[in-house]
Amino acid sequence: MRITDKIIFDTMQASVMDNRDRLFLIQQQIAENKKILKPSDDPRTAEKLITLKASRSEIEQFQRNVTSGKASLEMSGNSLAEAGDLLVRAKEIAVQLSDDVYTAGDRSLAAAEVGELYNRMLAIANVKLGSEYLFSGFRSDTPPYDASGAYQGDNGSKEIRIGPNEKVALNLVGIDVFGSGASGILRDLAALRDALAVNDVAAVRTAMQEMDQGMQNIFRNQALLGARVKSMELEEGTLRNFGTEITGQIADAEDLDIAFAAMNLKKQEAAFEAALQVAGRISSLTILDVIKR
Repeated sequence: MRITDKIIFDTMQASVMDNRDRLFLIQQQIAENKKILKPSDDPRTAEKLITLKASRSEIEQFQRNVTSGKASLEMSGNSLAEAGDLLVRAKEIAVQLSDDVYTAGDRSLAAAEVGELYNRMLAIANVKLGSEYLFSGFRSDTPPYDASGAYQGDNGSKEIRIGPNEKVALNLVGIDVFGSGASGILRDLAALRDALAVNDVAAVRTAMQEMDQGMQNIFRNQALLGARVKSMELEEGTLRNFGTEITGQIADAEDLDIAFAAMNLKKQEAAFEAALQVAGRISSLTILDVIKR
């Protein structure tokens, strides 16, 4: 087959363009520090990267859940710690004022202090994190307790996912911690307050025993919160390690070896320059040059 000038020109042009495209690709890779600029560059690796990045995104969401979940649980734990301190003080008052040496006037003054303890306990029961009440169950936009100590929430247990196969309950239901109008910590504080106010020593002694039961309930719920926080902390470490591993795999598949790329850039620049020089020599040939040969 006769090789025409057009074939020679087309071949020369294709060689120059091919070398130019290779040079441009390496320059882009270096500029973006990426081996793969588009999926067609390496379909198998691109598919692997999609899977890895989806896994990393899921892990990051779990980590955010752990962070927000720990904040909620820790605030609940701090609230229970303060509630426990209030009950300790209430019991001290009950023990002291159950002694017959104290007068009705003394007990009336103590009733005022217990009333303040009750108000503070009510505020703890109605504590909020952001815009949500912690102890209202699913009714987190509603205060758990009204001024009389009646429970207004529900029994909903809010859970979050902290791992592919692990969930943790975020909240304690107020009625399980603080009770309702008929029983529980708030009722017991109100009973002690009222007993002191009317100088009912027998009722004060009964309330003293109920303070012990209330403290035991607080301790049980603190232990429950502590177990949940511990579970989150363990999962947090697992997520951190898994995230580091996946990030490393993504970097191995995606990030460019700059030293190797720089070496390739020099080689490709030389190849492009050579292609241009050859093209220049070929394009300068005339038909007479060909005949002379």
